[in-house]
Amino acid sequence: MPLKNKLAKTFTCTVFGCAYFVGYYSGQLSAGIASVEDFTFQTAARVPYRVPGLVFGCGTFNKGPFGVKNGVSGILGMDKQPVSFARQLGGLIREQFSYCLTEKVSASYVKFGEEARIRGRNAQSTPFLKHNQYSVHYGVNLVDISIGGQKLGLTQGTFSGGCVIDSGGSISLLEANAYSAVQDSLEKYFSKFKNVRRLLGDGAPSGFLCYTQPRDFRRFPNLTFHFLGADFRVPSENLFLFRRNFFCLAMIASKNLTLLGAYQQRNVRIVYDLKDEMLSFAPEDCSRDAAA
Repeated sequence: MPLKNKLAKTFTCTVFGCAYFVGYYSGQLSAGIASVEDFTFQTAARVPYRVPGLVFGCGTFNKGPFGVKNGVSGILGMDKQPVSFARQLGGLIREQFSYCLTEKVSASYVKFGEEARIRGRNAQSTPFLKHNQYSVHYGVNLVDISIGGQKLGLTQGTFSGGCVIDSGGSISLLEANAYSAVQDSLEKYFSKFKNVRRLLGDGAPSGFLCYTQPRDFRRFPNLTFHFLGADFRVPSENLFLFRRNFFCLAMIASKNLTLLGAYQQRNVRIVYDLKDEMLSFAPEDCSRDAAA
């Protein structure tokens, strides 16, 4: 990567080249050499489009949340930094992109520009937070949480750090006080069912709230994140992790971070508008999504 490149200051550079290191909330990290190359993409009209001088990282050390060996061939950086894929393309993608994550292990597509929009009238929108904490990541104002339609009534300062929207992390993180309130609400809810018992000790995965699941039990509550001006509903199939004879809340407590993970985003079209700094979303059957 030439030192005269306008993005060279983003990296650690010497006369021999530029190196990068990047870490993610969900535990992945990548380090290697920063490079420049011309990339060619296929547009929605199936016409090749060449983008010259795109900066990318050639990873010499990549680590996922479950160890060095994994099936991920790369990470597409889409954050707010000038070097991110989305920011480099900028006006070429009309400064917007979207994704729709499927429930099963199958292809999910990132879409750009006109293809990124939500079809229909059921979209909701909330603005991105703009303070320094979110100079890199996308965060929104989280006001409260509901379980089974009942608001928890969390105090105003509970989510003072906002909520990170992260498609790279699998499950969600909740600030400790919020997690405690969610746990109390779920314990109260499941206490009504005699055969549903909380798993403790060696029977439950460390850090997770888990319960036994009777064979025919299906009365699971949903959860709603009340963002500023928008309600993000998490149905029970996205709220709990289901195993053979037990289930666990697909969220864990965090000291001071609240993060909406990919598991809770399944079957929702999520649109990032970088120009107007808005997050929009709407329910969608992501298994029906297709490449442009």
